[in-house]
Amino acid sequence: MNKKLLAVVLAASCFSAGNAMAVDGGEININGLVSDETCPATVNGGSNDVNITLKTAKPSDITALNDKALGAYPAAISISVNCSNAAANKTATMSFTSTFHSSTQGTLENDNSISSPAKGVNIALHDVSATTPALVKVNDPSSKISSPIDSTSHIATFNYMASYVKSSSTATVTSGPVKTNATYTLTYQ
Repeated sequence: MNKKLLAVVLAASCFSAGNAMAVDGGEININGLVSDETCPATVNGGSNDVNITLKTAKPSDITALNDKALGAYPAAISISVNCSNAAANKTATMSFTSTFHSSTQGTLENDNSISSPAKGVNIALHDVSATTPALVKVNDPSSKISSPIDSTSHIATFNYMASYVKSSSTATVTSGPVKTNATYTLTYQ
C-alpha cells in the first residue's frame, strides 16, 4: 500500500511542478542617456516632433530616386538644436532611423498598414545644406550629417527636404495615401 501511495504522491508532485513553471512574463525595455550637454531640438520652429504634409502628386510626377536631386513636391524640414551649455568648437551630428526604411535605397517606405496605400512610392530625405542636395540614407550608420554649433548663438541647424520617389527604378506608382516616419538622433562632439 505504501508503494501505491508513494507513486500517487510522486505523480501529483510532477504535475504541480509543471504548473509552477508555466508563468506568463514579458520584457521591459529601458533607454536613457546621461549627458552634461543637453541640446533641445525644434523642427520647423515648433516642437521636437512634427508632421510634414507633402503636396498631392500624380503617379506620373514621381520618378526614380536620384542621390543628388530632389524628388517630386519636396517639403522643407529645418531642425535647430540649441546647445547653450555647449563648450566652444562643438559639433552636432544627426542620423535617422525608421522601421519603414528601404534597405536597398535608404529611403522611407510607405506604411502598408494604412487603408488603400499608394504602391511603388517611397519618401527620400535629402540634406540641402550644401549647393547640391545629398541623399540621407535612413538606418545607415555612415549617413550622418554634422553641423557646427555656432559660437555666438549656440545653435546648430540642419536643413532637409522630404520628397516622393519611386520605391525602385522599375516600380509602378499607384494612387493612394502615403504615410511614413523617421526618428532623428543627435550626438554632440
